[in-house]
Amino acid sequence: MRASAYSITLVLIITLIVSGPAQNTWTQKTSFPGIHRDDAVGFSIGNFGYVGTGMDIGFQLTKDFWKYNPATDSWTQVADFAGSPRQYCSSFTIDTTAYVLTGIDNNGIFQNDLWMYSAATNAWSQKASLPAIGRSGGVAFSINGKGYAGTGFTGVTYLNDFWEYDPILDSWSQRAGLTAAPRYVAAGFAIGVKGYIGTGKDTGNQLLNDFWEYDAANDTWVSKPDYPGSPRHYSDGFSINQFGYIGAGWDMNGLYKNDFYAYNQFAEQWVPVAAMPTFPRKGGACFVIMEKAYFGTGIDSANNRLNDWWEYTTLVSIPESPSDLTLTVFPNPSRGHFTFTGSAAFSQIIIYDSAGKIIKSFSPDPHQNYLEVAINAYGVFFYKAVSSSQTVSGKIVLTPNR
Repeated sequence: MRASAYSITLVLIITLIVSGPAQNTWTQKTSFPGIHRDDAVGFSIGNFGYVGTGMDIGFQLTKDFWKYNPATDSWTQVADFAGSPRQYCSSFTIDTTAYVLTGIDNNGIFQNDLWMYSAATNAWSQKASLPAIGRSGGVAFSINGKGYAGTGFTGVTYLNDFWEYDPILDSWSQRAGLTAAPRYVAAGFAIGVKGYIGTGKDTGNQLLNDFWEYDAANDTWVSKPDYPGSPRHYSDGFSINQFGYIGAGWDMNGLYKNDFYAYNQFAEQWVPVAAMPTFPRKGGACFVIMEKAYFGTGIDSANNRLNDWWEYTTLVSIPESPSDLTLTVFPNPSRGHFTFTGSAAFSQIIIYDSAGKIIKSFSPDPHQNYLEVAINAYGVFFYKAVSSSQTVSGKIVLTPNR
């Protein structure tokens, strides 16, 4: 196969990560100090993570909350959740505040309330309720300073509605519903300016492995490659850089799971990553701090509620699915000039910033080996190179000349 080369001049430096040394490990940390529980909610604010609510080993719903400090591997109790004790809540974080919403309480009431937690004051305050029927087991995430929430179960009906929360106006707006089966206890996360929902249980009690991308700017949903693990519900999702992760849960075969898969947003591909080296479980809680994920609690196949806590150090890079298509960058690093060399001609090369915004998109001329491009910024970026049938993606780091 004839190799094609493209020379690209940048004002900044670039380094490729498509495959190479990877961490991809789980490390056990100090156990969650509250009562063992499942179906708790987790979120992070700055350099700290928070876990609270859920059902404890005495089958009581809880409202206590705990702060985790990864620097000292220690937990501190913080202000109790100000709503009623509950499980199956959802959460999202915007800047330095977190929001917890919905869930089912001790009286079997499906809630639609929204509560804001301020880490600065260690206090909760009630905000505008979701203007829709109460629910449990929904999905929530944040994009560009707004919260998004939807799906779930009302006790009678499975849902696929979707809503946007504006924290400045303290108001909700209905958005386009998920264009797929209504579902309960799905997994969700956001990567940059896109949100994702996958897995869950539908109205016919079928477990799912479909996966959907939400474009908040255009209010549209697009189907993406199915989650490659067994169809499941009660799984957990989180994101680190341009990679999203879904794992654990309860699958279609009645098995509790500890496997995890990573989704590369730019290559639109899934790959398996390290499984948790401990009890398979469903209903765990998780959050991300400084490019590391933290996951724990939940319930195992023997109905033991758990309090163990684990740190996942992500892949430095995620290899592409097996392919004859290759792409290298040289020199690496460089202070201004580098060359893409591919095993096939690429029809398009797209460069994104760390929030997923397209910075540059260009189509190399197959009859011309050189192409000059200027990017008047520096920092961490990502690229996707597209051929007629496949894609290759990588991470680029651009630094100013000194």
